[in-house]
Amino acid sequence: MSFVFSVLLAFSLSLVGCATQRMPVVKLPYIDFSKAGCKPEYPRAALRDEQQGTVNLVVQVDVDGSISGVDIEKSSSFPLLDNAIRDRLLAGECKGEPGTVDGRVQILKRKVQYVWKLD
Repeated sequence: MSFVFSVLLAFSLSLVGCATQRMPVVKLPYIDFSKAGCKPEYPRAALRDEQQGTVNLVVQVDVDGSISGVDIEKSSSFPLLDNAIRDRLLAGECKGEPGTVDGRVQILKRKVQYVWKLD
């Protein structure tokens, strides 16, 4: 029996046991950037230099809605903009809606985007 076949057979057999288990119902946390405390001020130097861009973030929301972690997944290419949104979310004033697993509130992470656009 080849190695690849053995691995596929073992994987298939492991799936048989999983077939009867249901998947958990996950509701990801939500952050409304229009809410007070969540929308950052446009950094003055970024305004002056006409910097715009989109920051992709991974945000951890605790069971009480507080933001406990922010990782920049993809930069806007402007550190001033990236840091402004990260700092705003971690300042403690922004409250999100916590996520749930099977109806129970959980600490969960979610990918979000923040778009910096000059009007």
